[in-house]
Formats: sequence, structure tokens, C-alpha cells
Amino acid sequence: MHPLDLDPRIVTQAQGGDAAARHRILASVAGWLPRAVALRYPAQRGRDDLCQEVLLQVHLGLDNIQEPEHFKAWTYGVLRNCT
Repeated sequence: MHPLDLDPRIVTQAQGGDAAARHRILASVAGWLPRAVALRYPAQRGRDDLCQEVLLQVHLGLDNIQEPEHFKAWTYGVLRNCT
């Protein structure tokens, strides 16, 4: 199972203010992110900054997801926009 294949209810709970749900989402993204960034951005220099930026954008944009069942695709879009 892919780390970003989350139950859409977790996204909805996070949007409703559930800090534990938000933490679970961000932990899943943080675990997946270094490898995903490395695949898209082969230069070692700057990867940590990109990971931080993507994680920040996911955190800030989480409340704006209109279709929680598409969280994985939305997160890939954030990664693509940041890299």
C-alpha cells in the first residue's frame, strides 16, 4: 500500500480540526517525500529544502482539498508544483 493511500475520512477529519488526523497525514507525506523528491530532482543539493517546502504546502493547503478521495493526486500535484 502506498503511504499516500489514506482513507478520505482522515482528510475530512483533519479539515475539521482533528490534530491527530492532520499529524497522521503529515507523517505519511514526510515518510514518502524524500524518495519522491529524489526521483524528480536528481541533484542532491536542495532536496531537503524541497521536502520542507512540499510538506509546508501540504500542511497549508490541506483545508482547501475539495475532494478528499483525491488526496494522493493532490499531493503529487503539490510536489510537481514545488519542483
